[in-house]
Amino acid sequence: MKISFQPMQHAINLIEQIAADPSDPRHAAATAVMKEVQEAMAPPVLKQILDVEKNDDLDVDDHAFMDRTDEGVWVQTWSWVSRECVPELYPDEGEPVPSDEENPEP
Repeated sequence: MKISFQPMQHAINLIEQIAADPSDPRHAAATAVMKEVQEAMAPPVLKQILDVEKNDDLDVDDHAFMDRTDEGVWVQTWSWVSRECVPELYPDEGEPVPSDEENPEP
């Protein structure tokens, strides 16, 4: 299972290691968590549907999470916010370096 957000990927890797070792006392709990994570993963069809809408300000990972409701499905997306809108996130950096891309990947 691959998740793009690095701290989340580290957590998933750790849970997978525990779930793979039946002698680990946390094995049953880790296996249950992995089942819940897999059930929360959005199937590729949801990414295809959202890609069809072609919203340049949203990006969907190949392994995004989802939340099902009675009326539909919420799908995890990345939303683009220009650094000019959030200068407080770049306090020690000067002007942004020009990029060839309008909206770089997260």
